[in-house]
Amino acid sequence: AEAVFDQTRILVFRKRGPAVEELSDGDRARSGDLLQLAYVSTEKFGVILSLDGAGTISLHWPEAEGASAVLESRQRIPLPRAIELDAAPGFERIFLVTSEEPFETAIVRIAIETLSRNPDRAGDGELLLPRGLHQTSFLIRK
Repeated sequence: AEAVFDQTRILVFRKRGPAVEELSDGDRARSGDLLQLAYVSTEKFGVILSLDGAGTISLHWPEAEGASAVLESRQRIPLPRAIELDAAPGFERIFLVTSEEPFETAIVRIAIETLSRNPDRAGDGELLLPRGLHQTSFLIRK
């Protein structure tokens, strides 16, 4: 498969011992799975957060709340830390929100909180974001 760097997206790799497999959007995973997230972005700034079936929101990039991270453009960039799936039911949905201008992580967190209050949409609904912010997401079923 040829690497495509002109499309903003999230990549998810599952590590099981020495084996690493790339997951596809909608794939199943289970509690205890170790996931390595990576991104490809065509824009300069971004944040990566996740929402799980219990309604918990986690910030993955940048590592602290506040300003969006500066993204490396048009290459595959793994995040520094892998994440271990917990026992939250249903799903884990990872959001990558990008922009040409800096923005605050709180904007995205609030949009995810709003979406999470509508359980029918939490797995596939779009975030309501200000103009200039673009979103992509990756769904892991549990």
